[in-house]
Amino acid sequence: RYFRFAADQGDTTAQYFLGLAHLKGLGVPADASEAARLFRLAADHQVPEAQFELGRMLCEGYADVPADKRAGARLVAQAAQRAAEVGKEALRDADEPEVVVACCIGCGAHHRRMTKCSKCHTARFCSSECIKRM
Repeated sequence: RYFRFAADQGDTTAQYFLGLAHLKGLGVPADASEAARLFRLAADHQVPEAQFELGRMLCEGYADVPADKRAGARLVAQAAQRAAEVGKEALRDADEPEVVVACCIGCGAHHRRMTKCSKCHTARFCSSECIKRM
């Protein structure tokens, strides 16, 4: 019920997950046409998982969804490209230290700007000098 509301409001994540539910008949009646419709809505907003699922359905000609191998292959390729972009963004974000307010592991003082340890990602330091102490 909540996924339906969110999907109807344009939430692409809800559209994708509700599409999966309809595809597999999880909590809703199995309906390949409705799954394809929801995947299309999310795929049009560059959701790679939805692009992949819709592409797979089109390649296979799933239930009420007529086969269109060319369109299906194009969507699967777009999904792979978008997933690669998302992966690159995640790696780029992981390289940037997170700024938090906490107690420095190196000197024990509280500071407003702290960075996470690049090795364990839990320890927090106020400066490069404190990092070197550890």
